[in-house]
Amino acid sequence: MDLLLENGEIKRGPTGKPISVSGLEELKQRIYIRLKARLGAFIYDRRLGSNICELSDNASDKEILSVVRCSLPELFDAELLHAGLEGSNLTAEFRSRFGDFSVSVPIKAEEE
Repeated sequence: MDLLLENGEIKRGPTGKPISVSGLEELKQRIYIRLKARLGAFIYDRRLGSNICELSDNASDKEILSVVRCSLPELFDAELLHAGLEGSNLTAEFRSRFGDFSVSVPIKAEEE
């Protein structure tokens, strides 16, 4: 179980308590965080994150799959089926015990 994030913030319910998430939604959120975070930027775990922001617009399927696979440790109970670029997003499709699902992540760093 994890806390639900929305726009980078912990989402709260009507009473102000954080909303928890589990199952498929937790798995999708954990994968999204791993892909979205820049590799090495999280000071408590420099292995967390990915290099998707360094992918070029014409990256090969092999390059994309490699970046996604390197970003996701074996602790995730999901099989990567496909990954590709769709506009300015990387979309990865997975199969898990919860069923098939996809995760879409912006590949360019957001303006500060």
